Amino acid sequence: MELTSYLLGKKASGGSNLQTKSVTVTENGSTTINADEEYDGLSAVNLNTNVQPDLESKSITITENTTTTITPAQDKDGISSVEVITNIPTGLEEKDVNFYDYLGNLKYAYTAQEFQELSELPAGPTHEDMTFQEWNWQLAEAKTYVTNHGVLDIGETCVTSDGKTRIYIDLEEGELTPALGLAVNGSVTVDWGDNTTETITGSSTTTLVQTTHNYAKSGEYIITITSSVEFYFIKKTANNTTVSGILLDPNGIGGTYGTIGTARGYSNCVKAIKLGTYARIGEYAFCGLINLKAINIPNNITSVGGYAFSNSCGIKKLIFPRNNVTLASYLTQNSQVELIILSNTITTLPSSVFTQCSYLKRFYYPSGVTSLNDFMVSGARIKKIVLPQVTTYNKKGVLADNQDVKELKLPNNLQTISVSIFGAVNGVTKIEIPSSVTSIGNNVFENMWGLSCIKFLGNYTQTFNVGWGASFVRTVDMRNNTSVPSISSSTQIPTTMKIIVPNDLYDTWITTGYWTSWVDNIVKASDYAE
Repeated sequence: MELTSYLLGKKASGGSNLQTKSVTVTENGSTTINADEEYDGLSAVNLNTNVQPDLESKSITITENTTTTITPAQDKDGISSVEVITNIPTGLEEKDVNFYDYLGNLKYAYTAQEFQELSELPAGPTHEDMTFQEWNWQLAEAKTYVTNHGVLDIGETCVTSDGKTRIYIDLEEGELTPALGLAVNGSVTVDWGDNTTETITGSSTTTLVQTTHNYAKSGEYIITITSSVEFYFIKKTANNTTVSGILLDPNGIGGTYGTIGTARGYSNCVKAIKLGTYARIGEYAFCGLINLKAINIPNNITSVGGYAFSNSCGIKKLIFPRNNVTLASYLTQNSQVELIILSNTITTLPSSVFTQCSYLKRFYYPSGVTSLNDFMVSGARIKKIVLPQVTTYNKKGVLADNQDVKELKLPNNLQTISVSIFGAVNGVTKIEIPSSVTSIGNNVFENMWGLSCIKFLGNYTQTFNVGWGASFVRTVDMRNNTSVPSISSSTQIPTTMKIIVPNDLYDTWITTGYWTSWVDNIVKASDYAE
């Protein structure tokens, strides 16, 4: 503050009438202090300065080791707090068994042999304002899984240390009046991150309640939600379109708390979310939050609503807790997720739960999954997969519409394949049928355009089916049979298909039943070069 004028001790004829004046200054600037009209001047000024700094709360992501200077914006006096998200490549390379923190960072990596030598799981990661809860696999069950499959991904579950939920946003000019939406049967307190608070009250955990806040300027803010009751992030539906209800434009199309278009602009502002003790994930909770890069799913979350991470949600890695969490259909439809880490406590997956995940690179079904549904994983770019370890494949699309996977290993305990399980999985050229399989339905390998070889590892005695729906199969390897399977009189074997049989069964094979019509297709194992 600069005092540009002090009128002190003004003289007047017949004496002086001077004023003692008190002034409070609350902002920086230039101030002129004059005596009131009835006075000749000032004898003294009591100056009380109470200028509050205009501080900024910042959130930054560090992606490399360096010295980083964090400075306030030009129109700010300083920084009140800094949220630092560290996402530095660790130098680790993925191995057979990988441990990830909730941000998706690789923390530990082991070969299968190295992992088997561990006597305990590695220490949990540490994060500012977060409390590590547990890894989502226990050591004994993880070792068993690695023994059987040679690979596994394990993830961290954690929760905010104070139990509060925080939403990290970055508002741009023209987007300063977002509407925060949630569903609660009771009240929560919202700190908007600009020294203002508000109470949101609702009467149901399925009905969205929204309130608008006016920010004075653009920038980064942390919205903090304090609650002692459960509250849900759920959907907003209007004009036949559904989006996340977290941040919307209150003046969008359709009136108050409108929809679509401008609403999506506010959803772009959400950068990270830290879930606390009472936060819950409902339908469409984070749908369309394309810039959302980090979220934790604490082990107090027991269910996740449908479409929760769908429609270009920016999360790259999803880690589900060890509590038999219930997942809903279309959970990650059209999302950016690259890695999904499930706990072994999950026993069933709904239909289409991970559909149209075009960025998904690998997927390991937990051994705890004992119940199948249609098209659980589809439309992905999976290169490596561990299939469900069940005795019956009776649902379509255990893996579907995937071009990148080259190898599929069916479980050793599998007995029945009754439906098309790998529709449009075109990169696989060979499938081995375990010796445990006793029944294969018609067309179970249909639309596998790249499949050229089916090999039976045991004695398959059921009726022979031409390629079991795979029209480009050129080799059916049955050299491990100890008896000749039946074949229908209506079966038509292409001239390009070869049936590989044991040497000692060859003469019997070509003279048994309707096999006599296909002698030219039957080849001794010793005469066939793989």
